[in-house]
This record gives sequence, C-alpha cells and structure tokens, in this order.
Amino acid sequence: MRTTKIMRETPPADELIYGKELRSFFPLISRAMEENKESNAVSGAELALLEEEARILASTLESLQTQCEAKARRLTEEDQRSRLLTAELVAAQRDEDKQMLASDEAVSHALKHNHSDEVKALSKLLKRPYFARFVIEEESSDLSRPGNSGAPTQYDYRLGYSANPECRIIDWRKSPLAKIYYEYQEGDEYCEDVQGREREGRLLLKHPVRIENGALKSVTTRYGTFSLTDGAWLRTNNAHPAGNGGIKSILPLITAEQFKTITEDARTAVLIQGIAGSGKTTVALHRLAWLLHESNSDISSEECAVIVRNEVLAEFIKMTLDAIEIADVPVYTFEQWKSKVIQNIAPELSLSTELESHSKFPRGFTTVLYSEEFFEEYEAQLKLLDSSSTKAQTHSQQYGSLLTQTLLSLSSRHPKLLEVTGGSTNEIIEYLENIQIHNSVPHVLSNSLLRFLLHSHLLKTSKEDLSSPVRFRHLVVDELQDYSFISLASLMNSVESTRDLTLVGDVGQALSADENFIGWDRLKEVWQIELGSSATFFTLEVSYRSTLPIMRLASYVSRRSSPKEGRSGRVPIWFHCENEERATEAALDWLMKALERYPTSLSAVLCSTLDEATQAYSLLKPRFGPQVRMGKPGNFSFDQGLIVTAIDYAKGLEFTNVLIWNPSSKAFPPNDTLASNRLYVAITRAEENLALVSYGRYSKLLPPIDSKFVRGYNYLDLLES
Repeated sequence: MRTTKIMRETPPADELIYGKELRSFFPLISRAMEENKESNAVSGAELALLEEEARILASTLESLQTQCEAKARRLTEEDQRSRLLTAELVAAQRDEDKQMLASDEAVSHALKHNHSDEVKALSKLLKRPYFARFVIEEESSDLSRPGNSGAPTQYDYRLGYSANPECRIIDWRKSPLAKIYYEYQEGDEYCEDVQGREREGRLLLKHPVRIENGALKSVTTRYGTFSLTDGAWLRTNNAHPAGNGGIKSILPLITAEQFKTITEDARTAVLIQGIAGSGKTTVALHRLAWLLHESNSDISSEECAVIVRNEVLAEFIKMTLDAIEIADVPVYTFEQWKSKVIQNIAPELSLSTELESHSKFPRGFTTVLYSEEFFEEYEAQLKLLDSSSTKAQTHSQQYGSLLTQTLLSLSSRHPKLLEVTGGSTNEIIEYLENIQIHNSVPHVLSNSLLRFLLHSHLLKTSKEDLSSPVRFRHLVVDELQDYSFISLASLMNSVESTRDLTLVGDVGQALSADENFIGWDRLKEVWQIELGSSATFFTLEVSYRSTLPIMRLASYVSRRSSPKEGRSGRVPIWFHCENEERATEAALDWLMKALERYPTSLSAVLCSTLDEATQAYSLLKPRFGPQVRMGKPGNFSFDQGLIVTAIDYAKGLEFTNVLIWNPSSKAFPPNDTLASNRLYVAITRAEENLALVSYGRYSKLLPPIDSKFVRGYNYLDLLES
C-alpha cells in the first residue's frame, strides 16, 4: 500500500484528450484558435505547391472527362450499329448474307463490350484518378535525336490503381517506374533498369495525395501534410488519412521495405512477422493485389482466398479489398472454410460445439489434441488405416476410432504429455468415444475433431484439384500466431506448394489458450520453407498506426524493447477511480471530448469480455444515443461514431480514439502471457488518442500510474498495489 495525492477535481476538459502541456498544438480547441493561427498558417511556398496539385488534378479530370465522353459516343454508335445488324440478320433470307451479318454482329457486340468497359474504367478514374504524383529529372544520353541538346528533362507521373497514358497515370502494380516512387525519397538520385534501358536521374518531387469523388482532400509535401477544409488549406498531423468508409489507403505511403515485400517474385512465399500497426496485414493484401495483375501472374481472384480468425476482421478485410479495387477474392474465417470443406466431403455431418463445453471435457485436452506430437502420431496411424474398413465406416467412426488409437499410442510414447490434461488416459478415451456419432445423437461431431477430418481429406486429394473452397492457387493467412499444428497443416495442404502462401503474424499478439503457435523457425523447418529460393521472411518493426507514446506503453505491457522511432503524439491518459460510477463519469467526459475533436472518425471502447462490453454499453448509451453501438460478430459497423466491443473482436482493427475499460487485475493477471498479449492488442488499436479508465485493483501489467508512460489521474486516497 502506498499513499498518493488525492485529486478531487476533474482535470480541465482539454486535458482529457490532449493534456495540459500539449494544448497549444491543437487549433481545433476554440479558445486556442487565435494563439495557434501563426503556427498553422500555410506559407507562400507551401500554398504554391498545393495550388499546383489542385491545378494538375483539374487538368487531369478535364482530360478524363473528354475521354469518357468520346468513349460514350462510340459506345452509343456501336450500340446502334449492333441493333441494326441484328435487325438485318433477322430479315436476311440467304445463308451467305446471314453468315456475313452474323460475323459483323459478333464483332460489333465485342466492340460495344470493350467500349462499355472503357467507359466504366474512365468513370472510376474520374472519382479517384491517382493517389500520388511524382516528378523525375533525367539527362538524355541520345544526342543523335533532332533538337536534343542533352539538357535535363523533367517527367511528371501520377500513380494510380489503373493506367491512363494520356494523363500520364501509371499502374502501381505494373509500371517499373513505380519502383522509383517507392524506393527513393525526394532529392535522391537513382539508377534503375526500366524496360531493358538503364535510366539515371533524380526524384524531384514526391506527393502522396487523397482524392475522393474527384475532389482533392489532402496533400503530403516536404513541408508536411495539408488538408482542404471548407475551401482553405490547413496543416494536419495525420499523414495517413482515412478514405471512404474509414478504410485507409496506405499505397501513397508504402515504404521501400514494404514495396519490396509486396512485389517479391510471384513464385515465392512471403512470411511477415510484424509488430502491431506495422502494416503487415495491409502489405499482405496489397501483395495479393499485385499478384492478381495479369502482368505479374496468371492467378485469378476466384483461385485465391484470405483466411482470418474472426468474422469482424473478415468484414473489415472485405472492405479493404474493395477499397484497393480487388473484387471476387473469397474471405473466410478458418471455421467458415473448414465448415465449407466438411459440407463438401461429409454432408451428413453438422457442426456442433455444444459437446466441447460438456462438464466431462478434460482439462487441457485441446492442448494435447493440437500438439505437434499428437499430430505426428495421428499421421502415422492414418497411414496404417486399412482402406477396406474405411469404406465400411462413417466419417465419424473412422476418425473417432483413429483418434482413440492415436491417443493410446501416444500415451505409451509420450506419457508426460498427457499429464497436462489432469485426467487419465482412460478418461480421455472415454471422452473421445462419447463425442463420436451415435444413433442417439445423429450427425454431430466435435468441432475440434472435424479439423482432423479436414486435414485427412486434404492429404488424400490431389493438390492440383482446385475445386473451391478446398484448394487455392494462392492463400493469405492472417494472425498466424493463433493457429495450432493441425490447423497449420490443413492450411499448408490447401495450396499446391508452400510457394503459394503469404503468411502474416505476430507472436506477441497470440490470444488463443488452446492453439499454441509452433514458432516461425519450426514452421519453416516442418514444411521445408527454404528462405531465399522459395520464400522470403520480412520483419516489420515500426508502427505506422499508433503514435510513439502509445507504442511505448504497449512495449512496457508486453515486455518488449521500447521503440526508438515513430510518430509523435500525446501520452496516454489514465483515470483511476474509486468505483464504477466515478469511472463512468470520467469515461463519458473523455469520450465526449474525443468525439467532438474527431466527429468523422471511428472511436472504440474496448473491454476484456463481451459481457463487460454489454455492461459498458448500457452505461454509455444514455449519453451518446445513436452515436454509440455494440460491436460483435454479425453486427459490427465501421461507420463513424463510437463502438463498444471486446478486445478479441477488435484484433486487426484500428480506431482514432480508444478507451480501455477497467483493465483490472482479474481480467489481466500478471505473469500471464495471454493477458499481456490481450492488453497489448487493446493498446495498439489506438491511432491518435488512448485513455484507460479503471476502478478497484488495476492490472500489475500496467506501469505505475505516476510513471512517464501515462498521464495519470488517481482519485483514491490509497492506490492499491
């Protein structure tokens, strides 16, 4: 027990988000507007660059509009021509005339289809023609060309999702010039091989831009990032602005390292280990976008898939793929994919997890079931299985007896492994027998045991069989650290070769108590993923999502080394209160200020469980009304406002403002790796502002409330250790 100073008064409203020492940096605080005018004023040189970007966009849109109108006229003309040819074909009497008209009609319909596609593409470009502009300067080495004096020549390019040569828009996935934009900084000299010709020069200008519905919204220059608000340019500290639907476009800001990851050879597996907010998932999705371009591989969208851990993240990734203009790529949770395969191979089975929560479920059973030792023994038993008896048995009888035999063999070979279950071998075997299909419980098989059925089926089917959703030509797996050995085995066998994988994870964000990840090194060893020849391993160690102060707190909680670089920002704020009522008041004050400052952003209240989230929601609803909503699978909205959800459902997501609700010692006990990981995940969901509100005993995983990691406000006479 240690005494602390009692604080009876609520800190000033501006401190609730920004802190007393940082108030002057935020011009949106009304009483500080005049004081900050000078520091936020746009200089003449800055304004000249911004006006030039606006002029270039206007010129580009004018050209695109002219092209679109011309294509639309040609479409109308071809439509009329095809109708006329169809009428003539119907009226024709002679076979020779019919054959000639049918040929002309087919050509006309093909032209009409092409013109229609071109009009659609141009209409899309009119909304978002490009996301960056860059200028290079090169000295011509071909002095034999008439009028060429050898003087430096400047070339102005725009980087977009699709090319338009007339407007000098290049496709980021195809043009070799994109490499210059991504791998060099303004002022750098370059020497690159571009389409078989060595080009030397200097990158003069590199401007990421955000364009929405044909309107310029923000520009990042050498002087900083500027946003256009109510017709005036204002300096902003957010160099990573959200686009439509809250989905952020990282393409303008991809680093040289990330670009190399994305554009790695198509027949190379990419393994990405990255801290929270390092962009690993987004990089993986952009690699998929790169692979799907016809100039990079012959893979089609329908032959790929993205596998994630929960339904909320699946919905978010679908939105992200749509935002980067990737259509028709299936996104599954692992359970959804497993169920689809099971329905294909054993339609008599239905998925049920009810039996897994039975009171007779042995403690630690899944630890054994998902272990590498059990998997290896299971595969050995599978090879010994008599094919004739297999045909006479149902799926459940076959794999149920196989699992029982595996367990018996395992008990003699690895007796200590079974000690973690807290039960005898006979008790576990009795459990296995109870959850197999019986006449009294038709068509039910344990969810966990279905994983072995899935794996066994994948082993038996040809790897060239791409019948969806069993196998894929390329697979992106997110949150790899939450997969057990048996799940990893199924994923590895769902592609023809491990070269066809993009694997993403962070061992520091593992949240599953049962599915223990075997580690990157063991993964590469077991599945013979050879770095260099067939795979590349990338480590992303800089967070682009959360500010440096937020990441320092996260590193303290996870016992990682403190980051040395990152975005500047505000130190997280922490209110420790005597009871839930007072904590609710503090939370309401902070959240009100956050929503006022960021009215178009998505903020979140993160709780340790869904039940706690429901309770927090009931306390916040009277104040915020329709602005606040619950977030859970099947009902998770990414619209602006405030969402209350459990930490597990927020994994992989990001929010401008995050409030962590009562990080108690019960919810986050010390010396508990999963608890530490869960708190780390919660902290790193915040991009700009993070608050903690606690009452009772708070978790010892957190630093002292008076430490440099937080701005602490303790409302107690005594702070309980």
